[in-house]
Amino acid sequence: MYLPDYELIFDKVAKDGSGKCGLVPCKSRESIVYGVVFEIDENELPDLDKIEGNGIGYQRGDITVYSLNDKSEINAATYFPIRRNSLSKPYDWYVALVVEGLREHGFSEDYIKFIQSFKSISDPDIQRAETNWALIQNEPQI
Repeated sequence: MYLPDYELIFDKVAKDGSGKCGLVPCKSRESIVYGVVFEIDENELPDLDKIEGNGIGYQRGDITVYSLNDKSEINAATYFPIRRNSLSKPYDWYVALVVEGLREHGFSEDYIKFIQSFKSISDPDIQRAETNWALIQNEPQI
């Protein structure tokens, strides 16, 4: 799917001070975000809201995205960042997880390079970094 007139940011402030992903409207220039839509049962929304920090770090909102195949409209929901800080940077493993997701779903290398161009930092929590890098290394390659 794609979402026009929005941009992907990595400056949503996380509890640990790092930057996380978010979608924000982009009025100043033509922009597009690519991604994947997942279907979940409505009774699972409270759990997802809790995991995503709905009302604290993110605010769930409705959006209309478009199919890459036939440009048909898809009504969806996403979590918009509430607190942003341009100084917040994502951890390198976090960006790598986003990239692996894009690869898994067959997105273009140009878009992947764009995502990789975001400045990232090393995670000072070595255990957390090792745990997350292991997720990437254990992913089956497509």
